[in-house]
Formats: sequence, C-alpha cells, structure tokens
Amino acid sequence: MTEQPVQPEQPVQPPPSAPQEVSNGGGNKHTLLYVLVGVVIALLLILLLINVFGPSSQPPSTEGPAVPVDTAIPPPLPTEGPTPTPISGDPRDILGSPVFLDEFDNDENWDVYDNDCFKSEITGGKFQMTAKGEEDFTSITCWELTWPKVTDYYLEVTATSPVVCEGIDRWGLFFRGPDTRRGYALLLTCDGRFVMANIDGTAVHYIAGPETSGAINAGPGQTNRIGVGAKENNFWIYINGVKLA
Repeated sequence: MTEQPVQPEQPVQPPPSAPQEVSNGGGNKHTLLYVLVGVVIALLLILLLINVFGPSSQPPSTEGPAVPVDTAIPPPLPTEGPTPTPISGDPRDILGSPVFLDEFDNDENWDVYDNDCFKSEITGGKFQMTAKGEEDFTSITCWELTWPKVTDYYLEVTATSPVVCEGIDRWGLFFRGPDTRRGYALLLTCDGRFVMANIDGTAVHYIAGPETSGAINAGPGQTNRIGVGAKENNFWIYINGVKLA
C-alpha cells in the first residue's frame, strides 16, 4: 500500500451521488503481536486510539486527547500490495492467545476526557466514546491515546457503531502514534466502507480506500472486529477476520 498526500485544509469529499453500499508480546522474529481488545462503543466521528499494545512498565500517559484533525473521506485511491507476506486467514485463529488483552474492567490503561469533541468513559466492560456535537465535526476525527508501545504486531479491537449512525460517520483504530498529532488511522464508516490514512499533523496521506467490502457490518448498532497487522512500514487490514488490503 502506498501513501498519497491530501492536505487537510482542502479536504476532499466523496463525489455527490446516490447512497451506495460502500465502505478517531513475544514470539520469533516473524510473529506478529496478537492483541485482542474487548468491546468498544464509539459514537459519531470518534476514533479510538489503541497505540500498539504490548507489555510495558511505563505509567499511563497524562497527555490530553489529540487536537482534532481534518480527515474528510476522499474518493477511492489505487493501492499496492505490501512486500512481506501477510497472514492469509483470520489472525485470531492463527496467532493464538493474545500477549496483551484489555477487557475494560478498570481504567489502568486509559485516561478519560470530556471536551468539545468527545466524552470518554469506561463502563460495563466497555470503553465508550461519545461525540459532543458542539462544533461541526463532519470532516474531523478525534482520538484518545494510551501508552504501551511495541514494533511489529497484530492489533485488534471489537467495536460497535452508535445507534445514530449514517453516511461517513466513522470509528476505528489509531496506531503507531509517536505523539498526540501523528499516527495511522484505520476507519470504518456507517455506510460500509473502510479507509486507512497516515496523519502527520499537517497533512493526511490516504493509503487504502475508501472501499466497500461485504465483510463489513454496515449501519447503526453494528459490531465489527477491526484489525491491523504491522511489520516495519507495511500494514494489512482485517475486518471480522477477512483480509481486505
């Protein structure tokens, strides 16, 4: 997959058209870190950051949530396959038990926030983020950071879309973030698309999508397993155990 820059101050919106079914460890050196995270409920325009989970002795980050970045969904872009060999099946079945698992039964790995963009809380075994809607966030993505860091891994979250969800409202994973403004985003949209981008703090570089997939459970109140495999500068996208890119 190759990166193509899109400047956030001139967001590219999807072309107007009728609605379509389209889509904030250890092992040997070839083994990806397998991370399985418990259920997450993400609401409108929220991007949950689970920053490369792995064992660490560092305390949770005290940094605040990232400043919102303009990440309007662009038209589809061509992609190229990565050079390393990806996992061909469902990584959960192939990699076995996760090295790190957060079931959200406490807030040891997270801080919670309540700002203009979103409110976050851990409740009922879920990490829940709720869009505030106090500003126009139709092309803005917000995310929250956590602290464990590793290099090559497989990261997965089970996320449920909000009951009020339509069009390009989106949620997903933010990973490999060296600070609060930079990193990679893997998002699903309520209309059934996926998109992956590199956000460098000033520009958004779209790597894959937006693209439709039958593997995505589209619509409000739908649950999906969102996974990403990362090895050096190569990434693979898995939705519900199906490799999409």
